[in-house]
Amino acid sequence: MNCKNEAESKESIRSQISKDIMDYMEDPEDWTKDYILKGDDNQQKLRQLEKDALEYQSRVTECERAAERHRQWLKSKEEQIVQLKAKMEERTNEQRNP
Repeated sequence: MNCKNEAESKESIRSQISKDIMDYMEDPEDWTKDYILKGDDNQQKLRQLEKDALEYQSRVTECERAAERHRQWLKSKEEQIVQLKAKMEERTNEQRNP
């Protein structure tokens, strides 16, 4: 019975190792972050969390800049629409009242 449990335990360990290797190979950076955040070293966790926060802040800033560019583009198109409608209405009025 003890040998069976030991064999199952070794198989479980092998399985976890295989899973860890596959996860690492799929995305080493994500695996490393996850490993650090699940660990016991609070200094390492703090550094990782601060690094993640800076990365996300950078992404937020980038998205805000992109949103502003899109708002400017939209504003430009809306102004072009207003101008074109006014021009079309002017021509329609000229045709009605020669």
